[in-house]
Amino acid sequence: MTHRQLIISELKKVKFGSLLDVGCGEAMDLDLIHKEFPKVKLSGIDQRPERIEIAVEKVPEASLVVGDIKNRLPYKDKSFDIVLADAVLYQNRPEDIVYILMEMKRVGKEYIILIENYSEVKDDDERFEEYNVLNYREILAVLGVKWSKFIKITENIWAGYPWSHWGHLIIAKL
Repeated sequence: MTHRQLIISELKKVKFGSLLDVGCGEAMDLDLIHKEFPKVKLSGIDQRPERIEIAVEKVPEASLVVGDIKNRLPYKDKSFDIVLADAVLYQNRPEDIVYILMEMKRVGKEYIILIENYSEVKDDDERFEEYNVLNYREILAVLGVKWSKFIKITENIWAGYPWSHWGHLIIAKL
């Protein structure tokens, strides 16, 4: 099983009619989600126009826009049942990550799903800060989510550093 298959397996456990992929890139996740859930309204945002061009070709049914996720997301409050970010947040500064999560919560109705590097304790590994390993349980609680679930990404799911070390699939109920 890959991390994307893990996302799909968790999506099968909930009912949803719309999903936003924050930092969608070339729509790798959206393509798989569309194949598994063809009736779901899909949207994506990425800051790189060349990635959105590829995404549009891959999933023409999706609503895809160029935008910087560190700014206010260009969607109304509670626009999507699920807001997904797959290995996106760790590429930002911690203060930007909190803002992005606030925006994801604002536009989400039911769930936020993340693939991110998570730990409740600071690791002595020098790469801890480089990969923005954060205590997402604490951050999500401060943001007022109802509950959260953490699934460890193992070497079988995503081999290599940092994902098999700190990686988690995180589901937050809004």
